[in-house]
Amino acid sequence: MTQHQVADELEVNVTTLKNWEAGRHIPKLYLEQTKVLCDLLKLSLDDLVD
Repeated sequence: MTQHQVADELEVNVTTLKNWEAGRHIPKLYLEQTKVLCDLLKLSLDDLVD
């Protein structure tokens, strides 16, 4: 999955996603976005926050 695809699914721009990946910013996700991210990465919420 590309950065563009993940950004589209989370409804954020690619620059925001790149900043998260580089550790420049901490994601501030809404509950629905968090659920989408867990589904995309095939992680539980516990796995995501650890």
